[in-house]
Amino acid sequence: KNINLMYLVFLLLIFLIFPTSAFAYLDPGSGSMLIYFFIAIFTSAIFYFKGFVYKLRSFLVGKKKVDDKITDLNDIEILFHSEGGQYWNVFKPIIDELEKKKIKSAYYTGKKDDPGLTSTYKYLKKNYIGEDRSSFEILKNIKVNLFITTTPQLNVLQFKKSKYVKNYIHLIHSPTDCLMYKYFAFDFFDTVMCSGKHQIESIRQLEKLRKTKKKELLQTGLTYFDVLENRKQKQQHISKNKNTSKKVFLVAPTWKDNNIIEKYGVKPLKDLVNLGYQVILRPHP
Repeated sequence: KNINLMYLVFLLLIFLIFPTSAFAYLDPGSGSMLIYFFIAIFTSAIFYFKGFVYKLRSFLVGKKKVDDKITDLNDIEILFHSEGGQYWNVFKPIIDELEKKKIKSAYYTGKKDDPGLTSTYKYLKKNYIGEDRSSFEILKNIKVNLFITTTPQLNVLQFKKSKYVKNYIHLIHSPTDCLMYKYFAFDFFDTVMCSGKHQIESIRQLEKLRKTKKKELLQTGLTYFDVLENRKQKQQHISKNKNTSKKVFLVAPTWKDNNIIEKYGVKPLKDLVNLGYQVILRPHP
């Protein structure tokens, strides 16, 4: 498959370098199909070469020995994998419920300052697994039944499956349509915890288009909304004493390169302040 892909990419480059006049008509339908075809080849080539670079780097640097105490979770059924503290509020409501039921779980994070590491749960095992390549080596050898993460693109680049995991679960932490995610974001997961029916419908469409295996899709809601609601209730008595005569704008840019801050800077926000409004800026982590 890799040889065929490289062959197609090579032919495409030849056609681009040495163009010829076709004197032919291309209808819009066929034109769209060709465009999608070339995009698919280009995208696949990118992922293929990235994967090759990661494998080459791993070969040259060598594999570090993985500690069995970290990878083998023994009597723990559920592992939560987090890229950092910005996702702690996504996992916390689930861990709270497990704690009430006295169910053991583990929380592995890639950041030392993750608040999950300083939490005081009785039935939660916590561990910092590092931010470099070694963390992916640990995850590749992890032994647990349920692996829950907010990290997409499993088995695409560095984030590889472990043969000892029975069920890989992606926990969506956004209320928006999941079609905004990158290519192959959910393709290799066994289960996806969705925030609403709209995400379930979108993933089913992707499965039909790509002819991939049907995943178990759960409508579990948006977990960190529970955290925000609890925080709101605790701060209600404070807000009563504040001046609420001004209208408030909440600006929460997305992670895309063309978000409002990247595109226009903070000038629009300053203009709103100068007009007498309150502005809250919540940039993406």
